[in-house]
Amino acid sequence: MRWWRRGLVGLGVAVMVFAVVGALTDPDVRPVGHVLFLAGVLVTHDAVLLPLAIGAGVLIGRWVPRRLRVPVRVAGVVTATVLVVAVPLLLGR
Repeated sequence: MRWWRRGLVGLGVAVMVFAVVGALTDPDVRPVGHVLFLAGVLVTHDAVLLPLAIGAGVLIGRWVPRRLRVPVRVAGVVTATVLVVAVPLLLGR
C-alpha cells in the first residue's frame, strides 16, 4: 500500500474516532437512538436498496448494448443519489 493511501486511511479513521468520541461525550446525544437508527439503515439497505440495485444491474445487462452499459449505470447512480438528497428537501423534511 502506498504512503498516500495509508495517510488517507489514517485520516478517515481519525475522523471516525473524533465523531464517535464527540457523540459519546455529548450529554444531548442518546446512543441507543443512534444504534437503532443505524440498525434501521442497515436493514433498509439490505432489504430494499440492494435488491433494487441488483435488479437494475440485471436489466441493464440484458437490454442495454455493451458499449452503453457503463454510462447508463453511472447515470442511474447519479440519479439515485440526487433523489435521495432532493426528495426530503422537496417534501420539507
